[in-house]
Amino acid sequence: MTETRPEGLIPRSVSQDDRPCELHATHTPITVVNELHHAFPQEWQKDLWGEVRDKTLISMCATGHNNVHAAIRYFTKYGEVPAWCVGKTREAVLYAVASKAKAVKKS
Repeated sequence: MTETRPEGLIPRSVSQDDRPCELHATHTPITVVNELHHAFPQEWQKDLWGEVRDKTLISMCATGHNNVHAAIRYFTKYGEVPAWCVGKTREAVLYAVASKAKAVKKS
């Protein structure tokens, strides 16, 4: 199923581009708003270095964005990715966690 957006509506994102959600293959209803999210959370980078160095961005729908943040909060509290966090969302969270571990190790 190919998503089509209503004419004239552009997803809101940092670059105002038309990148689809990279976490979900399809959406019902279709997404009109997608957001660019830092793969390595900005807050973690600022805590480590005082600035944002890793500028890797992932385009995601609002649901995916909220799920990534919820899974990161869960990981921070319990030290593991929650079981409900699967697929590309899990990959995004694991990338964030691995990026932080690698940065801490270098420090």
